[in-house]
This record gives sequence, structure tokens and C-alpha cells, in this order.
Amino acid sequence: MNGSSCVKGVGPRLPTSVVRDSDIEQLYANAVFLKRAFQKYRLSAMRTETSRTKMGRPRGFNEAQALEAAMLLFWSKGYEGATTNDLAHVMGINASSMYAAFGSKEELFKRAVVRYCDEHMTFFPAALALPTMSETVRAILEGTINLVSKPGYPQGCLTIQSGMATTESIRLFLNGYRKQGEDALKRRVEKAKKESDLDPTLNSGDFARYLVMLTTGMSVQAANGTSKAKLERQADLTLRYFGYKPLKHSQ
Repeated sequence: MNGSSCVKGVGPRLPTSVVRDSDIEQLYANAVFLKRAFQKYRLSAMRTETSRTKMGRPRGFNEAQALEAAMLLFWSKGYEGATTNDLAHVMGINASSMYAAFGSKEELFKRAVVRYCDEHMTFFPAALALPTMSETVRAILEGTINLVSKPGYPQGCLTIQSGMATTESIRLFLNGYRKQGEDALKRRVEKAKKESDLDPTLNSGDFARYLVMLTTGMSVQAANGTSKAKLERQADLTLRYFGYKPLKHSQ
């Protein structure tokens, strides 16, 4: 007996399209399919979690120290130059533990860049907060020179070194980071123009990109062996051109 049947003379006759056996069968089939799909998903997730647990970090593994070691290797060799074996070696763990903790080489690199910015790029936001544009420009140039020629660390800049020859996804990631810095610098230039600290006809974007080009060039030069003293003299040429005081070393 299907859902369209009705006892003659009792109540209105229902349309034959209200409920059909085929509809009920399809709903049941869909429910069974969804149930099986959900069970399959849960089983897959449980297997993945079990696999990661089996590949877990060995006792004594310090994630912060391992990330610091990875950051230094990326800084020295760039993203492409730092192999998985090299990374595992300097981090003091095996490749399985590295992937279990960080997911992939790319994710490890992204976390290393975040750590790099948090630890070594703090001079940049501090420079943007200074009261005058001359102080901001001087602090950015001085901070860049100190960073790319820091004793005990790789020469140059991690993001510049890694962005020269790399995968498309890493290039886009690094470009996004640099764009954020350039945009922040552009906003600082706009503020200086409104405060009559810079020529109001100056193109803010061009000036910001010019400073980014200067700091990028300093990083490349430092990586190629240019001394800190030479970088400071180059910075002073720029500062004097804008009528700003030179760096502290030559005052």
C-alpha cells in the first residue's frame, strides 16, 4: 500500500504525488550514504591522528629551539637551499618528527619567518612610531644595517635571501609580508606630509618603495660580503641627500 492510497469516503483524496515509495527509498539510500561517508571520514581522521601520534616528537624535543635552528638555516641558505635532511639535522630530530610537529617544509618556513620578524624586525615598527620622518628614515636604515650585518648570524635578510629563487607559493607568501611593511611605511609618509614634515607633493608610494629598495639592496650587499662600515656610508649618502642627520657612527 503506497502513500497515495486512501479509504473511500473518509476525508479528502490526497494527490498521488505527496509521498511515493520511490521517495522513501531514495531518502533511505541518502541517509545510508551519508552515514557511511561520515564513518569513513571519522576513520580516516582517527588513522591520521594515530599516525601523527606514532611519529610524535622524541622525549626532550624542544619545539622553540628546533624552530630557532630551522630559522637560522633558512636565513643562511634560503628556502630552496635548506634541504629536509639539513633541517632535520640542525633541529636535532628526524624527518618524521619534523613533519609531525610542523606539517611540511613550507609550513615550517612560514613559522620560521614569523619568528624572524618577531625577534629581529622589531626595529621597523619602532621606527614608524618616531615623531619625525627624519628619525624614522634614519632608524630604518640603521636597523636594517644592524640586522643584515649582525655578528653571530647569517649575513643578509632571511626573507630577501629566500625570495630570490623559490616556489610560487613561498614567493607570494614573502611578497605579502613585504607588502605589509611597504604599506605601513606609505601610511607613515602620508602622516608626515599632513604634518608638514615632508613635501606635500611627494608621492607617498614612490617614497616608500624607494626606502624598501634601499634596504633590500643593503641586504643583498651584506649577503655578498659588504662590510657594515660600507653600508653605513651608503646610508649616510641617502640621509645627507634628504637633508637628514647622518647615522650616529659618523656624528
